Amino acid sequence: MTRPPDRAGLAGNGRPAAADVMTVQRMTAARRDAPDAPRTARTWRRLRAIASSERRLGAMASAIFSGQVVSGLTGFVFWALAAHEMSSAALGISGASTGAMAFLGPLGMLGVGTLVIAELPRQTAGARRWFVFTGLGVAMAAAGVLSLLFLLVGAPFLTSYRGLLDSPWTALYFVLGCALTALSNVFDQVMLVVGAPRAQVVRNIVAGVVKLTALAVLVWFSYPSGVGAALLSWSIGLLAGAALAIRALRRHLPPADGARPRLTRVLAEHATAALQHHGVNVALFSGALLQPVIIGAVLPAQANAEFTAVRLAAMFAFLAPFALAMAFFASSAGNPRALASRSWMVTRVSLGVAIVLTAILWIAGAYVLNLFGEQYAQALTPLRIMSLGVPLLVFKDQYIALARATGRIRSILVAVAVGAALEVLGTLWGSHLEGLNGALTAWVGVLAVEALYSISGLRRIRREVTAQEDAAGVTASTVSPPSSPTEERR
Repeated sequence: MTRPPDRAGLAGNGRPAAADVMTVQRMTAARRDAPDAPRTARTWRRLRAIASSERRLGAMASAIFSGQVVSGLTGFVFWALAAHEMSSAALGISGASTGAMAFLGPLGMLGVGTLVIAELPRQTAGARRWFVFTGLGVAMAAAGVLSLLFLLVGAPFLTSYRGLLDSPWTALYFVLGCALTALSNVFDQVMLVVGAPRAQVVRNIVAGVVKLTALAVLVWFSYPSGVGAALLSWSIGLLAGAALAIRALRRHLPPADGARPRLTRVLAEHATAALQHHGVNVALFSGALLQPVIIGAVLPAQANAEFTAVRLAAMFAFLAPFALAMAFFASSAGNPRALASRSWMVTRVSLGVAIVLTAILWIAGAYVLNLFGEQYAQALTPLRIMSLGVPLLVFKDQYIALARATGRIRSILVAVAVGAALEVLGTLWGSHLEGLNGALTAWVGVLAVEALYSISGLRRIRREVTAQEDAAGVTASTVSPPSSPTEERR
């Protein structure tokens, strides 16, 4: 695809994001506070300057966080309703099947989501829609193929998934759900870079409400299969969200102009970068997915129950810093101005948020665990240990975000993969030594090592980026506002 030599970041309707360009100027002005001004006043003015200059980043982070919260809440209500209406066997198969969708969908994305964030601003206005829809098609096809392979070589040998083979319709719902999960994930990431982050929140709300309504209707009419009812309603919800996503994409992306490039050319041009992003993505979520599997295989049932409560209690604390890192990457795509300074600022804000959330878990953790039942109060120590990983992961998330934003994804691939392997090995080793507390302590220890490496990597990339900006004359004092919307369209 043809790429213009210099593109600004995108805001709504394809317009450049002026807030990103002016970030360093406003932060610099905030630092000029009179030396005799009260410390509290100076701190407040600096926070106001940061908030003013990073409205777009804040909107993205809040959308990512809100989307996950909405998805979690609607999922909780869905399974609460299913538990009242289904047998325990059907509920177990349904839960395992949707869990497999949540794994195979992202696995089938092949890095398309993060690739689109990095590359979409570099595409010409008329090529963006074709670029995005090509990526959606690739992700859906790959997820569909993976789900078919799972049905053929995995489900027959795994007790929790044999129910998928009881009916061809149930298998069809599973394949459809995997493909739509991939589409939904790519859409959520595309909406960040086109300047419509709230669209993913709306999609999650629509998908969740339709999902619940469909399940209630199927239960009311006594759908013959409990597993089929759960998977069909789940897929209907995803389909409703996908229809909304397609409509939003057509509204925010201009129609294609000129001849469309050949599909083989598009795939060949971006395949390497997509697979590099995919390798990092797989390494990132594989550790989180394998940790409960390891603990479930090694530790007794009581420890597994405690770990489940601990994970749910700490989930939102881990999500907030990750949302800020993802928002930084998305807001920086195609807009390389003042990246080093913005990265340093976002890292400090993320670290502050993480420390506050960790303190809350330490102080109020017992009350949170009591929501799951009085028997889980003894899981306070594991919760406090696990919460220590929240601030440590800030550095890793920010390191990866900065590497993606500056096109250095290949240089971090090995390090991220080694880190994921060490997290898995640490969890396994610690669980054999000291049970749940040992597993989490070893995991946090590995995160500390990764944090030290990530801090070094952050400093190195920031130095390189600063040197490049200085050489190009793109400094805080010389940066000019982006071109007008009219000039951007031209």
